[in-house]
Amino acid sequence: MPITTELELHQFLSSKDIPCHEIEVAAGGSANFCWRIKTQLSKRIIAKHAEPFVRIMPDVPLPIERMDYEHLALTTIPDIVSTNEHVRLPQLYNYFPEEHVICMSDGGSQDLKESYKNDDDIDIPLLGRRIGFWLARLHRETSEPETLEFVKRTFDSKVAKSVFRYTYNGLASVLKQHGHDPALGERINAKFSTEAASDRTCLCHGDFWLPNIQLENQDPAIKAEEEEEIKLRAPVLTIIDWENVRVGNGATDVGRFAADSWLLDRFHGDKGMFEAFLKAYLTEHPLKQRDKIRLVVHFAVHIIFYSRMRWTDEEGTTKLVQLGKAMLEAVETEDLKSLITGPLAQLFSESK
Repeated sequence: MPITTELELHQFLSSKDIPCHEIEVAAGGSANFCWRIKTQLSKRIIAKHAEPFVRIMPDVPLPIERMDYEHLALTTIPDIVSTNEHVRLPQLYNYFPEEHVICMSDGGSQDLKESYKNDDDIDIPLLGRRIGFWLARLHRETSEPETLEFVKRTFDSKVAKSVFRYTYNGLASVLKQHGHDPALGERINAKFSTEAASDRTCLCHGDFWLPNIQLENQDPAIKAEEEEEIKLRAPVLTIIDWENVRVGNGATDVGRFAADSWLLDRFHGDKGMFEAFLKAYLTEHPLKQRDKIRLVVHFAVHIIFYSRMRWTDEEGTTKLVQLGKAMLEAVETEDLKSLITGPLAQLFSESK
């Protein structure tokens, strides 16, 4: 049966003897149906359900097998990657494969992007460093030969490979909208929208950006006690939405998060997320030159494609697209010196 409304979810949970006192739609996300559940004992649970289409675009098909891979990630990764007291995955409570429903722990009611923009008492650089170290360890530890062979057998997702190509497929049209030659986007798409066997070097989250990181809720009493001290907080972080997990080039995870955090720093207060994250990652897991190029391309494609999210005014958006275009042209012409003066300067500094 479909599970797309609060009533249908309540009926489903009751049929499985899962306690449910309150249900509210969980904000964020576009592909699936997600709810925040509260039991009579005040336990909070996230219920996530997949239909064979994109939730906000029902005419667009999306294979429901994506829930199987999220379930695999939540059950497998804790056993193959070092635990971290500051960054974690949701705890799995139940998985119903026939109905494509996952019930898991609630990492917090606000994601990192919202907190960045709205909370002045969050230690953004510290969170950036913690995320960088955690992601580097995910990539490094799953690149060990025995572990890599295991994840290659386990996480061979066609859905994730298709989702990976999404921004690349739209690159040419965005360039054209801004008066640029779409042929550049077509060439970048042809060369970088798929990963060769040599790119399958570690386990990748596949959708690693700020909205997919939840911040642990804070006890209001603690906040009240600390208000006079003006002490910055660093809540525990939960990495969510593992349905696009795949084996690939970890530089693409880094490029996506770096681009998203750079955009927030540039247009929402310059709080230091981008530099802290990238420095921490590179310190923990230095990249080879070919992977640095992958990172640059993924970063540039992200800022061009998501320029449509209205980060700034029309003039600023034009400059944003121009910057991404210049980075892609530098990659094509192998003019890496020009990248040293851009946002990814630390990637190519001699110290790295």
